[in-house]
Amino acid sequence: MFTEFHKEDWLKGQTVYLLRIGEGSDKLEPEKRIIEGIVETIGRVYITVSVNSQKVRFEFDEETEQIFQEYNYGRSFEIYLTKEAALDILKKRKIENHLREDAKILLTKDLTDLDGKKLELLKNILDFVLLRSNTNISDILSEYLSFEEKDVFYRKIWAEHVKEDILTFAENEDLEITEEEINNSASVYVNGRYDCNLSYWENLHNLIEENKEEN
Repeated sequence: MFTEFHKEDWLKGQTVYLLRIGEGSDKLEPEKRIIEGIVETIGRVYITVSVNSQKVRFEFDEETEQIFQEYNYGRSFEIYLTKEAALDILKKRKIENHLREDAKILLTKDLTDLDGKKLELLKNILDFVLLRSNTNISDILSEYLSFEEKDVFYRKIWAEHVKEDILTFAENEDLEITEEEINNSASVYVNGRYDCNLSYWENLHNLIEENKEEN
């Protein structure tokens, strides 16, 4: 996590808060991971902080032109203007780690057993984690799922979108349709029951009619 660089926010003699990161730091209590320091020097592309008679230096990343990046001499810290900001980061990371573990557990289960609610939970977990990390959905799928499970997962996600389209189609056509008919129609569609010579909406209409006749 980097701190945005706005030079007017940083003053010589100012109290700042360094958050310990890296190996072993996660075993410490949140309060013990945060250390007060005093800004000693502000340069064009760096800042030094005095901490317990030692100096910790952070450099301005000229490529992004907006953030401080740790200049590491064996120390591992992030810098924040307030203690509350550092604590807030720790809380968010704790939540993310729990969600990441939940996602791993769900992804290692047999996805054919996932119902709508569990699938929605999985999507929410993945959205939360992926938006706040450099992780890519394909990386997660490649690491945790077999080929068969990837296919099941893909079709279940696809079916959720098809269900929405079926409901929209039924409303536009003033058709009465049950939740069971929506689910069945979407399921057979994503599993290959469609005519390539017909449009997407024509296929959905035919599947809806078939399900109504069967019921």
